Amino acid sequence: MNRLQQAWHDWTARLLALRPGESTASWLLLVAAVVGALAGLASWGFREAIEIVRYVAWSFLPGLLGNDAPPLWLVILPPAIGGLLVGPLGILFPDAARGHGVPEVIEKAVVGGGRIRPRTALVRTIASAITIGSGGSAGREGPIVQIGAAIGSGVAQFLRFSTRRIRVFLGCGAGAGIAAAFHAPLAGAIFALEVILGDFNIGTFSPILIAAAVGTVVSHALEGPEPLFAVPPANLAAWWEYLVFPVFGVACGILGVAFTRLMVVSERQWGRLPLPRWIQPAVGGLLVGLMGWALLAAFPEGTFAAPDLLPFPPVSGNGYGPMVQALHGELPILALLALVGAKMIATAITLGSGGSGGLFAPVFFVGTMAGGAVGVGFAALVPGTEGHVVAYAVVGMAAVAAAFTHAPLTMIFILAEMTGEYSLVLPLMLAAIVASATARRLWPWSVFTAPLAEKGLELRGGKEVRLLQEWRVSELATWEAATVPEWMPLPELLRVALKSEFRQIPVVDDQGRLVGILGAGDLAAVPDDPDLRRLLVARDLMREDPLHVHPDDTLLTALERFEQRDVEALPVVDRERHVLGMITQGAVLRLYHREVVRRALES
Repeated sequence: MNRLQQAWHDWTARLLALRPGESTASWLLLVAAVVGALAGLASWGFREAIEIVRYVAWSFLPGLLGNDAPPLWLVILPPAIGGLLVGPLGILFPDAARGHGVPEVIEKAVVGGGRIRPRTALVRTIASAITIGSGGSAGREGPIVQIGAAIGSGVAQFLRFSTRRIRVFLGCGAGAGIAAAFHAPLAGAIFALEVILGDFNIGTFSPILIAAAVGTVVSHALEGPEPLFAVPPANLAAWWEYLVFPVFGVACGILGVAFTRLMVVSERQWGRLPLPRWIQPAVGGLLVGLMGWALLAAFPEGTFAAPDLLPFPPVSGNGYGPMVQALHGELPILALLALVGAKMIATAITLGSGGSGGLFAPVFFVGTMAGGAVGVGFAALVPGTEGHVVAYAVVGMAAVAAAFTHAPLTMIFILAEMTGEYSLVLPLMLAAIVASATARRLWPWSVFTAPLAEKGLELRGGKEVRLLQEWRVSELATWEAATVPEWMPLPELLRVALKSEFRQIPVVDDQGRLVGILGAGDLAAVPDDPDLRRLLVARDLMREDPLHVHPDDTLLTALERFEQRDVEALPVVDRERHVLGMITQGAVLRLYHREVVRRALES
C-alpha cells in the first residue's frame, strides 16, 4: 500500500469512527438528503451529456458531411454510429451498459443485498447518453434510476451500513433519480417503494421521501421549477365522460401488454441472431434510422417537431417533441396512429439489440399518441369535445405506462406532477388502475419483472415473499449429505437410513447423477419377507423424477417445491444433476421467521 492509499485509508477510518449509529433517525435522514442531492446532480449531468452527444450527432456531424450529403444518410447515420460506440461497452459491462437498467436494480435490491458497483453510474451515463443522443429510441429516466441507485448504494456501502440499510438507500437513490427527472417528488418516492423495494413501512418511507424531495429541489435549481410538460387546461364537459375512461383503460392495458411482450421477444430474438454482440447495436441503430427516415418521408414536412439544423425523426430519442405536439392537438390522427406502432418497434429494436436507455419516455410516448388519437376521434364524433384531446393524451400516458410497469400508483402521481394537471386525477385513477388490472390478467409480468422471471427470479407478493427471494439455496444447504447407488441392496439401505439425518435419501447412478429419492416411508412399507428383502435394491423402492433444487435457486423456489410434494428435504444438484447436498424445509422456515422478527425490530 503506497502513501496515498494509506492516507486515504486512515482518513476514511477516522471519518467513519465519528459517524452515529445507523439506527439514529436524524443521521439516516441526513444521509438520505445527501443521496438525493447527488442523484439530482447526476440527473442534471446525464441530461447535459445527452445534449452534448445530440449536438455532435445531429449538428456537428452533418456539418462535416456538408450540404451535398443525401438527407437519408443524415438521418440514419447518427443512430448507427451511436450503436457502434455502445456495442463494445455492452460486452465489457453487460449489466451497466445494456438495456434499461431497472430490472438490474430490482435484482440487486432483492437478491444482491442492495450492493451496486459505483462504476455502474459512470458506465450507464456514457452508454445511455450515446444511445439517446445519437437517436436511439429510449428515454433518460430509466438510466437515472440505475445511476441514482448506484449512488445510494455506494454511499451506504462507504458508510458501512447493514444490508437492510443499503437496500433502503438504493431505493433512496432510485426514487431521487425519478423525482429529479420528472420533477415529481411524490412519484419518485412511490416508485422506489412500489417497484424497487416493495416495502411501504415508515422506516423505509421517510428517508426515501426526503431523498426524492431533495433530488427535486436540486433539479429545480439547475433546470427550473416548471412541470416537465406544460399542457393546456383539460376540461371534461359531462359526468358521463368518466364512464369512458375505464373502457379506455382496458384498451390501454392490452396495448401495454403488447408493448411488454414485444420487448421480451425482441431481446430474445436479437440474442439468437448469428451476429457478434458488439455489432448488434449498430445494426439496430441503422434500422431505427431507416424507420425514422421513412416516417419523415411519409408525412408533409414540418408535421413533427424538430430541433434546429436537421429534421429529427419522431421515433428517435425520448420523443418529447412529438409528445408536446400531441398534447396540444397538433398532430393528425394518421400520424398519431402511425407513431404508436413505430415507437414500440423502434424501442424494441434499440434496446433489444443492446442499446442503452430507459423505457419511461417510450411508453409515455405510446400512451400519449394512443390517447391523442382517441381524443381526436372523439372530437370528430361528438361535437363540443374538441378540447378533450389533452385529457385523453394525458390519461393515455398514465394508463399504458401502468399496464407496462404494473405500477398504477407511480404513474398516477408522475402524470399529475409532471403535467401539473391535477384536475385529471380521477380519470387517471380510473384508467390506470383498470389498465394495470387488465395487464396483470393477461400476463403476470411487467416489463421490469419479465427479464428477471426468465432468470428464475419471480417477483410477486409483498416484502415477506421477497425476503425468501433474497436468499439462495447455497446459503442454507448441507453439503455432506449421504447418497446411495441405485443398485444398493435393501439391508445396506436400512443401515444408511439409520445413520442419515434426513428423511429423504437421494439415489444416484454410476456417474453420481440423481435418478430417484427414497423416503423413510418407502423403506417402512417393504413387506417383512426375508426372501423378498434380499432381492430388493434401491431402484425398486425409489420414487423416480424427484423434485430438486439448484444452488442458485431462491429459498422461495425451494419452499414451493417442498409444498408441491409435501417433503421435508430436497436434493441440491448441479446442472448435470450431480448431487451436491440437501436442504430442509425446517431450515428455510427457521431462517424466514428469524428474518421477519429481526426486520420488525429494525423498522
